[in-house]
Amino acid sequence: MYSILLFVHIIAGSFSLIIGLVPFFSRKGGKKHRLGGNLFVYSMFIVSISAISIAVMKQLQFLLLIGLFSSYMIFLGKRSFKIKKSHPKRVDYIISSVATVIGILLIVYSPGYLKIFGILLSIFALTDIKKYKNHKSCNWQNIHIARMIGAYISTVTAFLVVNLSGELNGLLLWLGPSVIGTAVIIYWSRKSVGLPIVILILLSSYQYSPAQVYINGGKTKHRFAQMTLGLESRNIIEPRILIGGTHFWGHADFYLSIPLITKGVETGFKYYPWQIKNNSFSPYLGISANVIESNGKEKFITPLLIGLNYCTGNNLIEIGTSTDYLINLTYKYSFDTTIGVENATKSGYIHNLREHYKKKGKLNSITFGAGFSSVFLTSSDELLSDLYIDLSAGYYLYYQDIQFNLIYRSFELEAKRKFIGIEILKYLFDYNGFAFFSGLNSSYDLQKSLNNIHYGLTFGWDIRPSDVDSFYLRTNVRFSKIQNKQTLEVNFIQLVLFLDRLL
Repeated sequence: MYSILLFVHIIAGSFSLIIGLVPFFSRKGGKKHRLGGNLFVYSMFIVSISAISIAVMKQLQFLLLIGLFSSYMIFLGKRSFKIKKSHPKRVDYIISSVATVIGILLIVYSPGYLKIFGILLSIFALTDIKKYKNHKSCNWQNIHIARMIGAYISTVTAFLVVNLSGELNGLLLWLGPSVIGTAVIIYWSRKSVGLPIVILILLSSYQYSPAQVYINGGKTKHRFAQMTLGLESRNIIEPRILIGGTHFWGHADFYLSIPLITKGVETGFKYYPWQIKNNSFSPYLGISANVIESNGKEKFITPLLIGLNYCTGNNLIEIGTSTDYLINLTYKYSFDTTIGVENATKSGYIHNLREHYKKKGKLNSITFGAGFSSVFLTSSDELLSDLYIDLSAGYYLYYQDIQFNLIYRSFELEAKRKFIGIEILKYLFDYNGFAFFSGLNSSYDLQKSLNNIHYGLTFGWDIRPSDVDSFYLRTNVRFSKIQNKQTLEVNFIQLVLFLDRLL
């Protein structure tokens, strides 16, 4: 039975990877689009059913998650136009409600990167339930595009994880297709109907603008930072993906460097004494935090950086060295994602949106956050956990500018441990879109019977283009004493959704 299911799964999966491109590249609504789309749907149903069956038989958790996720994506992608023409049926509410529960269970019980599928599934399902209640005002064509591409993303992810997990970095394999696919969803949604859907992605923005907008526009709040995406190669043979952003109007760079082959996600900072400008050179000095393997053990290091940047348009080219490696070659593409908020503020849109949220009672909001963290012992250079999922669910009070959170983490501390806790954050001030906060946290160790309550301090900042956005990017640092060990948790970047504003 297993051999038959595996054979069917491979054939259907291979077919869906190929046929799924037909509706994507054909004219929307045309004969080829409809035929290719229907074949993709039927093949994906076979893929999902066979994946779930194999996962149950062989206890393959990742295959079960992808099977459940893709099943829901393909179901609503197919149902979206029928809902548009008539109205949601009872079965739609039931399936979306079940998907929400499954998504929450996946978040709680899934390890590592697999939590991503639980996060996406629960948010998609909750959003869909909300849309059912106002189905006449929803753009179901956008929903159709998003869900179909979401199903295709899950197929590509499964293919990469199964075939390349021993060769490339796991984070890249799990999140790479989602990042690329989400950008495609934005593109096709805008191309088809002129409006972007609200989705989970770091690159979402009100309006795209070229880099270095601070040169002509001045040092305003919405020209303070620009996002960068790129590649780097260390000592020629170590490729990495870069995600980061220039800040302080072209004088600083905060980045995350993800290896494709080796281990050790690095976070770093570079300072440019001379502002980054078009067709100009800018030297830099910096420091980073990384993990290397020394004498068979992982060791936490903070190498110093020095190098030279050349800017041409949106392209940033760098060559440098450090106390850890000999030479580093970097290419980054820089773009602005917040200048649209400046235009929206000037036009009165932000004011009108604030008044709308005030009238609807949506200034206060339920929040949900997810991101990646590492934890260190502050008394030594020992790294306890390279990357783990950091989850939060809470409530934000607008006028008091206070955030209440339930937090969940799971990392190594002598043994695998799971922590659930509470956190109270008070925002102190806003510096050009950087909203700084500090607060207290308390965690409960779910796997230890004695001394299982721990207390600590939290501080960090939100990137806050306006005070009424539906999501923020958050960086937070926690100091805690766990089992008489002083720990430092660094949450590099967390996406925080304001669900009341989003739904």
